[in-house]
Amino acid sequence: MPTMLIDNFDSVAPWQALTPADMPSPDITLALDEPSPSLPVGGLSLSAGIAATATGHRIERAVAATDLTDFPELRFWVRGDRPTDQDSAQPFRLELRLGSAALPINAVGNDWHRRIPIAPAGRWTLVRLALDDLPATARGAVTRIALFVLAGDGGLNVWLDDLRAVAPAMVPDADAALLAALDGGLSIGGNPVPAILDLPGAAVPAEPWIGIVNYGATPADMLGGQARRSADYTATGHRIYPEPEAWHLNYRIEFAAGDTAAQAAMLDFVVARLGIYGTLDVGGLGHRIERIREVERRDKQATGPLLRYRLTVARDRGRAIPVRSVGEVRLATGYNEEAA
Repeated sequence: MPTMLIDNFDSVAPWQALTPADMPSPDITLALDEPSPSLPVGGLSLSAGIAATATGHRIERAVAATDLTDFPELRFWVRGDRPTDQDSAQPFRLELRLGSAALPINAVGNDWHRRIPIAPAGRWTLVRLALDDLPATARGAVTRIALFVLAGDGGLNVWLDDLRAVAPAMVPDADAALLAALDGGLSIGGNPVPAILDLPGAAVPAEPWIGIVNYGATPADMLGGQARRSADYTATGHRIYPEPEAWHLNYRIEFAAGDTAAQAAMLDFVVARLGIYGTLDVGGLGHRIERIREVERRDKQATGPLLRYRLTVARDRGRAIPVRSVGEVRLATGYNEEAA
């Protein structure tokens, strides 16, 4: 997917912990940490130890003016030692805000904010935040990112990783994920073997190389309905996104080499990397990939071994339903003389 990395959290230097008076916060401790349990993105993560007295404090960083106009979502990974969301015993504890030089955070006309759910059992969660309601004056040149601490019971330890803007696209994302899994992972004669997508007019490297052909898509009806997604939590409600559509994408993997030993090495590499049944990281989420045995007429023209795989992916569709929180319900009764 088109993606823009904003922070991979390999340094604590850009971040600062501040009080509401813009002074250094004594109630938030920032550090770098190994992302345990491990994340697909790997590397380090930013940890924040937040005391019970840190309500109203924040962690924030400045960024060079960043245009998010062409990106519908922000995504990042988060985990904490206490679950905080609408279904847990604890309220939301973190609220993300964005601002620009022309329209700062909390300025009149910039009320964009998102409350961050944290899963139970210390699990990493991929948080997806829509940007469609971020004012254009801020969205076109974001310069500041802040996480505010909301009121709650007790302290909280939280870890953050891999903040990026994304524009999801089902087929290109799947193609790119498979390419990344196979490209350069094998060396023959001391040289990394490239993987290439079979695209019209694409240049072909010198042999040996691994070819990836996306040759079809079919609905994954047998999987049944996918779960609806609740997201974009705010002070007044959240959004419910419709069930995504599940699709099977079919791939043919070919091996171009001048000798059978190189072909055998590439075949063995792909089988070891993808297996019979496995999981492929697509856009930060694991998707099922499996070996299939379909046969095409083109198979008779093959000069070497080939493999077929089916990758099951999901495509968002439809519009989100806004849901407002209900704080009070009143029921009025009256006396009906006719009924009496």
